[in-house]
Amino acid sequence: GGLPTEVGLLSELKKLQLQDLPAFGGATLPTEIGLLANLTELALTSADTVAGPCSLPSELGALTSISSIELPSSGLTGDLPTELGRMVTLTKLDFEKNSLSGNVPTTLGLATALTSLQLSRNFLVGKIPSELAQVSNLTVLELGTNQMTGLVPSQLANLANPTLICDLSTQNDGNAFYDETAAPGPALVGSCDYYNVGAPPSPPLPPANSSPPAPKPPPSPPPSPAP
Repeated sequence: GGLPTEVGLLSELKKLQLQDLPAFGGATLPTEIGLLANLTELALTSADTVAGPCSLPSELGALTSISSIELPSSGLTGDLPTELGRMVTLTKLDFEKNSLSGNVPTTLGLATALTSLQLSRNFLVGKIPSELAQVSNLTVLELGTNQMTGLVPSQLANLANPTLICDLSTQNDGNAFYDETAAPGPALVGSCDYYNVGAPPSPPLPPANSSPPAPKPPPSPPPSPAP
């Protein structure tokens, strides 16, 4: 399975779309994929729900004309290449329903043209990188059903797009987030659709035997006028 290395000879190729492949998994994407300097769209999906393993080569970062990468349900394994941040023209990245592991690379914050980042239903760990707040055009951020932990960065509340759809769901014993953006300060929940995101710890309550503060004394009356 997988793409042949000869794909790198198609130097003028602009779109590579192969759907419902019978056995896409079982091999890595060839490193020669990085030779397709004119490629703007890469979409590969497998009809086999247990296809794999298939790793992502770092050479993907050489696709400097790419605008869309869609590899859902393709048996992807291993880490996300840090070189993805080199894709300054990339608007959509879809690696949903795979077996990717490791951290979400902070370098994705350099892919500032991204409008849709879909990484849900993998085995990603670690924290949501605050660098994603640099991707100001995001309208879709899906990290649900992974194994990520920690704070939802308050920097994400500064994203300018008011229609951001943010899925950080925790189904199937997945993510364990809590929200750093709750009051005081901007509340991300107002502009994102959250699913099962735990709230941050509540402030401690005063001791049960504590007395309320004494009331302030009334103001002194003004002095009487002189005779």
